[in-house]
Amino acid sequence: MTDSSRSSSDSTTRIARRTSILQSLEYRDFRWLWLGSLVAYMSLNLWMLNRSWLVVILEDNSPLALALVMMSFAVPMTFVSPIGGVLADKWSRKKLIASSQIGSAIVTFVLGVLDLAGLIQFWHILASGVLNGMMMAINVPSRQAIISDIVPKESLMNAISLNNSAMSITRILGPALGGFLIVYFVDWIPFMESGTAGVFFLISAIYIFAALSILRIKSDVIIQNDKPKSSFIKELFSGLVYVLHHKIIRVVLFVNLVGSLFGWAFMTLMPAWARVVLDVNADDLGILLTVIGVGSLVATVWLASLSNFKYRGALLIASCLLWGLSLALISKMDQLYIVYPLLLFIGVASGIFMSLGMTLMQFYSEPEMRGRVMSVAVMPFGISSMAAVPFGIIATKIGIENSLMISGILLVFFTVVILSIFPFFRKVE
Repeated sequence: MTDSSRSSSDSTTRIARRTSILQSLEYRDFRWLWLGSLVAYMSLNLWMLNRSWLVVILEDNSPLALALVMMSFAVPMTFVSPIGGVLADKWSRKKLIASSQIGSAIVTFVLGVLDLAGLIQFWHILASGVLNGMMMAINVPSRQAIISDIVPKESLMNAISLNNSAMSITRILGPALGGFLIVYFVDWIPFMESGTAGVFFLISAIYIFAALSILRIKSDVIIQNDKPKSSFIKELFSGLVYVLHHKIIRVVLFVNLVGSLFGWAFMTLMPAWARVVLDVNADDLGILLTVIGVGSLVATVWLASLSNFKYRGALLIASCLLWGLSLALISKMDQLYIVYPLLLFIGVASGIFMSLGMTLMQFYSEPEMRGRVMSVAVMPFGISSMAAVPFGIIATKIGIENSLMISGILLVFFTVVILSIFPFFRKVE
């Protein structure tokens, strides 16, 4: 082969690889969904950083206060999500997504007004967490289930990974931008005495833009089921019953539960850990969170490039093991040159964990049950925030570093337990 033909062949291979990674973006509706996800996740990441920073200021770096605020978001997200799943299987998914985002915009705007007026109190943040958690519980089942309405089944992992890449991008940009704005909004706007108030107003505007983006989607599939209609209460629990009786989806749920319980506690406690152990400011905290986002983006883009990967189950298990080991190691580190690579590993592991878990649950679920299955998939993430409360209590008793080490060790331990009970899962495609 000549050098010119070899160069042409290499170029063709690179183009084919790029096409494979971005294949789902060929669908118009998915492009609008991806854009809507990008701006929605940006607002979520800004909101989480801004809210956490406000809490550490109001409550003197209390890890328990951070955990309680996250719990206020998690409890409704966990217990309202089955309602969101039923609605996603019965109503317009795009309208449910848009309506929930408008609701979040209103709640966040009110919080910004209270902050700007100097009236903000801890209970206001808790109340906003409850309301935003309810909105998220309606949003997520529809946002995940609508992907299967837009792209064919063989492109599902690519589409979900690309959709999660939008989250990863905002995990890179959102924290860094949020930390920067908290510090500099006060200098830029004369009447702005609180940088966090300015960020709340920005978040509200982004939520509105996200809602408008979703409404541009033309596909609006509402599943018609020929089965006899059952009561709303029965349908409410049908998703959980379906998942627990499905051999593969059941194990994915268990893995998601373990990863959520012991992996995400770190994200809740990270602002307090960063201030106490690393002695950083808001903009430095944003950089630390950005490193996690970079790792997550690398993971999701890599998954999007895999069209016929046959070891999805094994990879999901491996991501939990890497996640747990990284948490156990980082808990005792106070040097940034060691912390940064470990945060990168945490980002890679959590990115694989989220994309693969959602892919497997959608791939193996029936269309008429997909919204409810996605609502069950959301529940472990809500439960994870509630689990942050005992880890917050442990942190106040024996130190935040020891609390994080325990969470990492437990994640590894229970992942190994699941693999030993369900060895077939390593071969799940």
